[in-house]
Amino acid sequence: MRGAVEASVGRVTLLSLASLPAIVWWLGGRPTVDRGVALALVVAVCALTVAVAASSWLLGRLSRRPALSAACSTGALAAWMAVDVQHVALFRRHVDVEAARLFVAATRARVMPFDPLQVLAPLALGLVVGAVTYFVCRAARGRGRGALVAGCALAAVALDRGLDVREPPVARVVAVIPFRALPPAALHLEAGRDEARGLVGGQRLSDEVFTRYLAGLDARARGGARVQRPLDLLIVHVESLRADVMTDELMPSLSKLRATCLSPRAHHSTGNNTGTSMFGLLTSLNGYHYQAARAAKLEPLPLRRLSEAGYALHAHLTGNLRTFDGLTEWMLAPVVPELRFYEGADPVASDRRMVDGYVASLASRGDGPHFDYVVIDSTHYDYSYPPEHARFAPVSKLTGVPLADLARRPDEVKNAYKNAVTWVDALLSELLARIDASGRRGRMAIVITGDHGESFFEHRAFGHGGSLLEEETHVAFVLCGPTPLSTRYTSTTHADVMPTLFELIGMTPPDGPWTQGKSLLSHEPALDFALLSSSVPDSRAHAVVMGGKKAYFLDELTPLVTGVVGEDERPVDASAADAMVHLGLAAREIR
Repeated sequence: MRGAVEASVGRVTLLSLASLPAIVWWLGGRPTVDRGVALALVVAVCALTVAVAASSWLLGRLSRRPALSAACSTGALAAWMAVDVQHVALFRRHVDVEAARLFVAATRARVMPFDPLQVLAPLALGLVVGAVTYFVCRAARGRGRGALVAGCALAAVALDRGLDVREPPVARVVAVIPFRALPPAALHLEAGRDEARGLVGGQRLSDEVFTRYLAGLDARARGGARVQRPLDLLIVHVESLRADVMTDELMPSLSKLRATCLSPRAHHSTGNNTGTSMFGLLTSLNGYHYQAARAAKLEPLPLRRLSEAGYALHAHLTGNLRTFDGLTEWMLAPVVPELRFYEGADPVASDRRMVDGYVASLASRGDGPHFDYVVIDSTHYDYSYPPEHARFAPVSKLTGVPLADLARRPDEVKNAYKNAVTWVDALLSELLARIDASGRRGRMAIVITGDHGESFFEHRAFGHGGSLLEEETHVAFVLCGPTPLSTRYTSTTHADVMPTLFELIGMTPPDGPWTQGKSLLSHEPALDFALLSSSVPDSRAHAVVMGGKKAYFLDELTPLVTGVVGEDERPVDASAADAMVHLGLAAREIR
């Protein structure tokens, strides 16, 4: 009897291992992707199944309790599967290391904690599956039962990820490869794509471009830095400021500026979190090189050029920018002599103190040109505003409230955000009026923009940093000078800000590569597109925006186009997908 049980279980397990890739491929909808993805799927699933089975078997041999080791393995995998399903339901992205890190940080800060049932349910499932596995293995009484059951459990997890009905075919197949940060939430792949045109990507190309950029960087920063029109420069970075709030109802002061200021139809952040967006604003590089620049502690070349040309550099920062992602330490502190932090538990009070501090600093300045980087934090969650700006109700706040509950009343969360937006507009109006009163407005160029946007479950996503949806990347933007400004470009990003300011002040460009952006004052039709990049490390997820379309793609050795959508994130004709991705891949070069 024992021999028959062992033989039957062994045959079933081997059959599962052999058939699993084909089953996932078939149930995944047989998407039209290249053979490399299919091979990666087969290798990844088989290798991980064998690895978990082998580790479970080894643990059983060492502990001499194979049934217990199998129970632990399958219980943990079942709990992981349940957590992953919850994460996809809430964030439209599978769990990865970065998502786990952010969850821990948010929980410690008492922001967006999960409902207790959401925590207990995966644990309960893990215990139940582990208990069943234990008794099955004890009944089988055979060596290696733990390894076999663990292998079957991993096959079930892979099938779960492959069969996730909330994602389209390509995403389902790619999702089977664990620990991959998926492309953005709105994934679509339509028929009628261009024929393959030899798209070539991959991290190696990005690394080579960045290495060439670093060569001779110090000489380019110092050599011949001169300006013809030394205007003061002010960049106001407003947390989480979506483009669609720049209306007469919510932001009448900012909306009014569009009549005389440069304000493209579709301006996007270079990324979907504060780090990637500040990187684009200050370095004029896009998200391809953010992680490499962070590792190299790259000092922004445009700021160094301004300093060499006689500009005094200042930064007035609110929120958590003293510590967030090390941004201040590596991107600002080495080149900005005057860093001021306005910290506190109440963002409204901090933002008020920041405006007072910045305006007070204007009175003590000499005649030389100045560059200021100013951050307003009230529109970051938990969305802060004084009582007189509580115009929209009812309101749900985030702190101490389970995210699953907020998903059932998204309008209430968005009401708090809209109240914060109206307050920030009033604060910006006050800031501009006080600059006028200082007498310096006529010699200033002022940029006001969001660092990224914010999703409120419009496409089953919340917050920012998880996707490249329009809600998270399409941001408010105006650039005002002493005289009216305009642009013919329709698709722009934060990487375009410094080239535009440099042309405005007549800055001598560096002798060699320095930007991936374009000046919005000089129109070149071939550059009328925008590249957006995910902030998730190693995700290689990007999107190209051009002419009202957005093409999502993964920058692999053979790039994978994962969808083409319109401005409403709905699928559109994908015939230009490869051409758009070609532009995105070319945008890794630094001019």
